[in-house]
Amino acid sequence: MRRIDFGVFEPADRTPDAGSDGERRRGTEIGDLVSLATFLGPELQRPGGAERAAVAMKQWAESDAALLADAETIAHRGHHEDAAEILHQAHDLATV
Repeated sequence: MRRIDFGVFEPADRTPDAGSDGERRRGTEIGDLVSLATFLGPELQRPGGAERAAVAMKQWAESDAALLADAETIAHRGHHEDAAEILHQAHDLATV
């Protein structure tokens, strides 16, 4: 997974997770996606911002539709609706 430096974005891999290394890595990636989508949430208010944010999320996730869908579910559960909307659009772009 590629890392994008947004300056204020703190990767979730600094927090301990339970499970195997593969599960931990995937959980970290999902947490990173939700955090980044939350950070990009205000883009929904700008003309064309939602699409730009979704493209950035798709690129960051390397077009992994399953990863984006899992992140969208977590965002919904955490009541991060703007993040969930961006992740949903990114998922749609990744499945086309």
